[in-house]
Amino acid sequence: MGFLFCCIHLFFLIIRPQDWGAPWLAPLRPVLICQMLAVALTGLEILSGKIKMPDLKNPWWVMINGLFLAVLLSHASHFYFAGLQSAYNDFLKIYLTFVVIWLNINSLRKLEIFTFFFMGMCLFVAVHCILMVHTGFGFGGQEPMMRAIRSGGETIGVVKQAWYYGTFNDPNDAAQLLTVGLPLAAYFTFRYKNVFAFLFGLLPVGTLVYAVYLTQSRGGYLSMAIAFAVAFRKFLTVRQFIIASAFGVAALVLFLPSRFGAKILDQSMTERVAFWGEANYAFKTSPIFGVGYKMVTDYIDKDRATHNAYVQAYADLGVFGYIFWFGFVAFSFFAAWRIGDLKPEDEDDKSLVLWAKCIVPSLAGMYASSYFLSRTYQMSLFVVWAMVGGLYLIVSQKLGENEMNRHCGFSRKHIKIWPILSACSVVFIYISIIFVNQFK
Repeated sequence: MGFLFCCIHLFFLIIRPQDWGAPWLAPLRPVLICQMLAVALTGLEILSGKIKMPDLKNPWWVMINGLFLAVLLSHASHFYFAGLQSAYNDFLKIYLTFVVIWLNINSLRKLEIFTFFFMGMCLFVAVHCILMVHTGFGFGGQEPMMRAIRSGGETIGVVKQAWYYGTFNDPNDAAQLLTVGLPLAAYFTFRYKNVFAFLFGLLPVGTLVYAVYLTQSRGGYLSMAIAFAVAFRKFLTVRQFIIASAFGVAALVLFLPSRFGAKILDQSMTERVAFWGEANYAFKTSPIFGVGYKMVTDYIDKDRATHNAYVQAYADLGVFGYIFWFGFVAFSFFAAWRIGDLKPEDEDDKSLVLWAKCIVPSLAGMYASSYFLSRTYQMSLFVVWAMVGGLYLIVSQKLGENEMNRHCGFSRKHIKIWPILSACSVVFIYISIIFVNQFK
């Protein structure tokens, strides 16, 4: 039952009928109710022994608990107790959602059901985007966003951009969600290997690709390109990868959205680079514990968002918190990649390895678009991490937790790699901002 309410909770998080189809649901707070039921029922299943609690040394426990502590310390270190209380209440929802989904995805069957459910919701959003652009209205009567294309201070055109409701009420956020769903849609095609599975997988993939295109999101387009590139590398031989990459570059040139025709660093990008610089200045004022959870906007002109999840993470939480946040980023990708390299012994193992191979390009695309989006604490990000964590749990049951940790680089011998990698990523991002700034 806990798993069922995890799925229902995800439905209200992404589809959000309370925003467009059934506004009378909003006062009932369906997201909170479903979350509490999922937590309560999962707790009962843990007490009854149906769900086994992982060891506290499990990497996913280490990262989520460390991140929660960092969120609290980011305000406690400044003796800002009102902010501490607010941060606790806000991040607790993320924490509980991550934990209950992670613990409930403890079998291949549940992993596949949750994947199918997640993919279905991505497809729903994609259909909404397509209807919005081609008919003028999406579900609930939502109209497309009209954005002017500027070059040299002059408007040279206007484009329609598809978007959605709630946390995806921006073309970039909608594109990011759809990109995550792309490789997962392909999973069922490779999983069953028949005509019906091929058609069932091909149609959603084509729909999602087209919907991403209609968002006219440069970050989303980059995200999709990287997801395809990583998928080619993961599934194809080197020779096939080179050929596929050549066709991919040709497709990019042919179908590049009109917004790419403007100057590389237009007004929007110029502003973002300025925001990144202001966030870096804030980081320098408090590099250990950060300026406070969701507080970096106070250091940016007109309280604008940073438009870079990585910059916001280390500016908000400091190096201490960024180690755990970036740990999620890096470890989830590396663990999925390593699981995808395992040699399967039976049909279930083949499915787990295949799912790992499919989630790798999803993560790559999501991380690429995060460079241009300040969705550091977006719930969908933690949902995807919880799915990877569930995969890690399932494979650990077969290999043993210690062996699994060694295989994925989380043993005592290798654990120091992750803090070093996090620190190196801060330097890399800082240098990349200087590089991008040269295009002004």
